[in-house]
Amino acid sequence: MAGDWIKMRMDLRRHPKVVRMASACGADRYRVIGGLLAVWAVFDEQTEDGLLEGYTPAAMDEEIGWAGFSAAMISVGWMQFSPESGLSMPEFSEHNGKSAKRRASETKRKRLEREEDDRKLSAEDADKKRPREEGEKNPSSSSLRSEEEGGDARPTPGEACKAMKQAGMASVSPSSPDLIALLDAGITLAELVDATKYAVDKQKPFSYALKTAEGRRRDAARIAPLPAANTLNKQEALEAANRAVADRFLEKEGLNVAH
Repeated sequence: MAGDWIKMRMDLRRHPKVVRMASACGADRYRVIGGLLAVWAVFDEQTEDGLLEGYTPAAMDEEIGWAGFSAAMISVGWMQFSPESGLSMPEFSEHNGKSAKRRASETKRKRLEREEDDRKLSAEDADKKRPREEGEKNPSSSSLRSEEEGGDARPTPGEACKAMKQAGMASVSPSSPDLIALLDAGITLAELVDATKYAVDKQKPFSYALKTAEGRRRDAARIAPLPAANTLNKQEALEAANRAVADRFLEKEGLNVAH
């Protein structure tokens, strides 16, 4: 058996052959479409090559419960009959069988991939259009490079997610409210990357990495508030906060704290 579904055209009700069959059978087009579905299903279920050996038009009419329907299909070229071989369906492999279904599935997969790519591009465009911090002259420059050089550019959600994916996080979301809140609070790409690597090591998801980054900033602020922005740049402030967290850990373990 070829499978449990078959292809049907969305505009089949307007096909000239359907109109001709409706006239020949004295039935409306929608009943003709139902009869076609029944016949095509028999071919799909019972054959791999579109040939039903031993079948006659009368046998098919009996199968679908509609006398004269097979003759109407033959008259428009949608079915053929040979007393020696039986009933056959012209161009069967174009619309039925495993190969046709495989092509249809592949077409659907490619369409969904194109839609996903378009969605991602739209999301990236939206990120680029988000209001930037006043005074930033080059929105396309790397936020990570700006941090390393002592700049204060705010990473976009897209840039943050890209850095987290490069750090090993398989699934990210630029529209995450938690991520946007962290970025608005001034979190750096370096902090996000560190938290991401920690989450990846523990095989935890994107949300866990964000919570880890948030918790580290909260702990650092409680233990040793960051120096004023006019005395340290972001990288130096981050290093000071990390030292404070390390000092607390060493104190808990009863170890000497020395710098």
